[in-house]
Amino acid sequence: MKKAVLFLFFGFISQFIFGSNQDLALQLEKAKKLKIAFKLEEAKQLLLEGLESAKLEGNEAMKAKFQLALADQLLSMNQVDSIDFYYENAVKIFETIGEKGNLIRAKTGLLELQRRTNPGSTMDQYLLLLKEARALGDREVYYFVMDKLITLNYAMENYEDAIAMNRECIQYYESTRDSLALAIKIKGLGNLYFSNGGDSAMFYFKKSLQYFERLNSYSNMVFTHQSIGWLLYLKGENDLAWKNLVKADSMDNLYQIRSAQLPFVMSLVLFKKGKVQEAIAMARKSYDMALKAKQLFICIQCADALTGYYKSLNIIDSALHYNELSKLINDSIRSQRDYRNAAKMQAKMEYDREVFQKELIQKEEIRREKLIRNFSLGGFVLVVIFLVAGWFAFKNNQKKSVLISRQNDEKTILLQEIHHRVKNNLSVVSGILDLQQRGIKDHLIQSVFTDAKLRINSMVLVHQNLYEQEDFTKIDTQNYFQNLANTIYKAYKKNDLEIEIEVNCKDVSITIDTLIPLALISNELLTNSFKYAFLGKSTGKILIHLKEQDNGYCFTYSDTGIGISNEDKLPTKVGLGSRLVEGLCKQLKGVFIRENQGEGLKYTFTFEGLGKNEKA
Repeated sequence: MKKAVLFLFFGFISQFIFGSNQDLALQLEKAKKLKIAFKLEEAKQLLLEGLESAKLEGNEAMKAKFQLALADQLLSMNQVDSIDFYYENAVKIFETIGEKGNLIRAKTGLLELQRRTNPGSTMDQYLLLLKEARALGDREVYYFVMDKLITLNYAMENYEDAIAMNRECIQYYESTRDSLALAIKIKGLGNLYFSNGGDSAMFYFKKSLQYFERLNSYSNMVFTHQSIGWLLYLKGENDLAWKNLVKADSMDNLYQIRSAQLPFVMSLVLFKKGKVQEAIAMARKSYDMALKAKQLFICIQCADALTGYYKSLNIIDSALHYNELSKLINDSIRSQRDYRNAAKMQAKMEYDREVFQKELIQKEEIRREKLIRNFSLGGFVLVVIFLVAGWFAFKNNQKKSVLISRQNDEKTILLQEIHHRVKNNLSVVSGILDLQQRGIKDHLIQSVFTDAKLRINSMVLVHQNLYEQEDFTKIDTQNYFQNLANTIYKAYKKNDLEIEIEVNCKDVSITIDTLIPLALISNELLTNSFKYAFLGKSTGKILIHLKEQDNGYCFTYSDTGIGISNEDKLPTKVGLGSRLVEGLCKQLKGVFIRENQGEGLKYTFTFEGLGKNEKA
């Protein structure tokens, strides 16, 4: 009887421990299948839920596995802002519990953002991880690291080494009968021959595409059609190239794959077809996506392409701007330690400012020569003008409407370009701050960097909204404040805190002169709420309300946080945020009132507004 009781007791304990592990492992496997099926958001949500379950159960091993899988998932979705956090936590746990294979995978993932921005500095670290994987005797981990080395050699233009490694990987995946991995490496071999100028690229692209279509691997189908389109473009077969790129774009939109380079390749074909304005829009889109994903080499490709596009329109100022932007990104990469091939990449990717200036001088000289020739033929031209004066008068009326329409389009493009340029410059500054922040361990200094980036981002959103709309005089505040609040929420989001954000600014539009100060004020209030207002709480609510009044506007901000228990005990020292709010209120000629509601704070700000287009 005692033996039966003990047997049942230990059976129950085993089921409790190992059954939990088994459930979490099944959840991991399900997320992996969703990723392969390219249901990326579902896979991400499942991994987040699994991570929470592992935390609640105190299961450190499964917690680390979910963090590793989640970081890999976010990386595949180009949502790179928090991947270092998950990789670093996974590394610490795997080191503690001694899971060497997963430890190598996590360390490899931790190098990814550094590889994207500064490839040469990671070479020694990747080789060391490859050596560790070989010593471990785990072939799967070994070829996982080798795959990253292939990508690194590709970025550094070490094509022969990359091709040799790729062929070795193909042999391995043929032996394991892993069709998807095999197809990916065949596609990779095509990329290497494509970049190295070989004639075999198209063969490998088409061969891998057959695999991907059979496996329904839509993401890889997008990238393969993109590569085929690019190769056909280089061969001068623009119609076939466009057909493949449109197919890639439709799948990209349908499955939300977000290939940052696809719009860039499409812009090349559009430019070749003479559709310069559409090419500019596509290249800008690609630049924004690549900058967000920290794919700086694609940013350089786009900046160089935009330089050429604006040069063809003789908009030299914009061409020089993107030329300088290309140089700035190249310089930020080259300044990183141990970057070996930056000089070669720089020479390949950038235009020279002096070339533009010389071309302008040459064009001016040609124009003067034409004027001299025209004057010498003046007598003959006058006779011709009298004969055809009636005909020109008729045609002139037709051309006037076309000219006016063209001038309006050009003004719109130039205004969009100004706002896009300001947004790009601010984004580059934010990106440099982000790179600098990654090397800082002090949490207080990191917080200062985060606050600075959010202040810059509040201005970035203003210019982004302006260049995406046709009316440049006023901005849709509902959309703006919703995006601003969501951005700051993501920056300070905690796993155990859920905040409801309600924005009520419909049918209220204000000028950029008013919105930028108001945006900075809102940024400070939102930052304070997320940092301090909800300490010890699991839920909360933030309300942002803007309405028009007879003499201006009324802006109301409130939260349901812990409030201030005793206002007499407020610190006398005023921080940068408080000084900013005070100064910006004066700038807008407004009155700022704070009310302690017991549960939370309420801020009411009445102001007149700035700018010639504002309310009278």
